[in-house]
Amino acid sequence: MTATPSSNHRPLALARLVQYVLALAAGLLGIVLWAHGGETLSPGEQAVRYRHALYTAIAWNVGQMRVMLDGSHDFDQARFAAAAGHVAALSPLLTDAFPTDSNLPPKSAARAEVWRDWPDFERRLAKLTAAGESLAAAAAGSDRERVRSAFADLTANCKSCHERYKQDD
Repeated sequence: MTATPSSNHRPLALARLVQYVLALAAGLLGIVLWAHGGETLSPGEQAVRYRHALYTAIAWNVGQMRVMLDGSHDFDQARFAAAAGHVAALSPLLTDAFPTDSNLPPKSAARAEVWRDWPDFERRLAKLTAAGESLAAAAAGSDRERVRSAFADLTANCKSCHERYKQDD
């Protein structure tokens, strides 16, 4: 028997999500400050480090989900749902991680097209955020095919943006 969410649980779930996002943001800020290591960084350099921290956290969580879906690790519903929730919480923070003064090659792998075609880049980030939210919603359920489809959508969004806006490694 599956439980259906009731309206009584929504305020509690929303409060937990807000607490989670705030704790995650504080943790990322701590990472950025720790990585700062006493150097004097320009605001643009700080933004580059911040987005690197965000993308590293997103990539780690995507990797955790990928190994469960490809069968190289056992599927753990709770761990998968947590990783999907992390991606959903982190993705909306990316828009603020690209101020115009952070186009700093070689410190940044972002191509200049990010800022030249900001409306398209912002649309792609919005699609990534929506895909992350859809994956988190699918991961909360038991339909593995829906999870696979939502994960494929998320990673397709990542790939399409990287192809256009990320310099080759």
